[in-house]
Amino acid sequence: MNPLGLDPTRFVVAVDEARGGEIVGFGQLKPWETLSDRPKDDVVGQVVRLLNLTPNWSGELLELASLVVTKEWRGVGVGTAVARRLVTDAKTAKAKPPTLCLLTLRTTIPFYERLGFEEIVSPEYVPRPLQAELALGRVVARIARNDECVAMKMDWEKSL
Repeated sequence: MNPLGLDPTRFVVAVDEARGGEIVGFGQLKPWETLSDRPKDDVVGQVVRLLNLTPNWSGELLELASLVVTKEWRGVGVGTAVARRLVTDAKTAKAKPPTLCLLTLRTTIPFYERLGFEEIVSPEYVPRPLQAELALGRVVARIARNDECVAMKMDWEKSL
C-alpha cells in the first residue's frame, strides 16, 4: 500500500460489529489529477504539456487502491464487499463512468476479473500517472512476494 496516497475521507471500511466495530478491511478510490489541465502559468502543467504527457485515458481517472483485509477475515467476502462498494461509488459519482484502474499482483487477477476488471497488457495503455508506480511495484513484488505487479482497468460493460 502506497502511503503517499492516503486520505481517510476516500476510504470504505469494513468492521466487525460483534467485536465492537473492529476494522477487518478497507479500500479507497484515489483520484488522479490531469496535470495538463493546470493553468497556463503553472510550472508542472507547462512541463507536462511541453513533454506531450497529455492523458492517455478518457474522463476522470480513479485508482481502486489500498484494498486490505485482515488475515482472519480473508476468503469470506469482505474484500469483495469493499471492492464492490468502491466500484459502485465510482460508477455512480459522475454522469459518465470514470476510467477506473488498479495495480495488483498477478496472483490476484482472478479476484478482480470477477468484479469486471481486465488486465492492461500493453504498457502504452496504462494511464501515465500509474506507470511509475507500476514500474516500482514490479520491483517490490518480485523481491517481496516473488510475484509480478500488473495494471488492470474496469470494463464497465462487464462490471458487477
